[in-house]
Amino acid sequence: MVTPLWLSSYVSAIANGGTFYKPFLVKKITDGGQKPIQVFESEELARLPFDSKTMDIVREAMREVVVSGTAQMLNSLPVKVAAKTGTAEVGAKGSGLNSVFVAYAPFEDPEIAISVVIENIGQKQGLAVLAAKQFFEKYFGDLILPLN
Repeated sequence: MVTPLWLSSYVSAIANGGTFYKPFLVKKITDGGQKPIQVFESEELARLPFDSKTMDIVREAMREVVVSGTAQMLNSLPVKVAAKTGTAEVGAKGSGLNSVFVAYAPFEDPEIAISVVIENIGQKQGLAVLAAKQFFEKYFGDLILPLN
């Protein structure tokens, strides 16, 4: 079983050129005046075993999933996203489906990675992409301009 945290860590490594970092939930702890009390530093754990040319091919393929593939709904976001969608058969004889989605953004200068796993989706393909889109809209909300 692969966890959403592992998926996010892996897609982060793809986005940054191949380095796995130890995941952490808190970047820093501050006092009431924003003075840092404790800062958590990135810790490199491993490297993906691929050369830079292969990593570029993978990143471009993930971008194409958004440009012309199964995650086209992300084209309306204010930043370029790279992604991979998938489904996994689960249960007796593949009687159920899980929707799996990973992405990072912005494509040119990644700052965030996301993974979404929705279990037992039935025939509702695309739910994980929709959930990620809503997350990206909130995260990059300051970049969205009103239509006036």
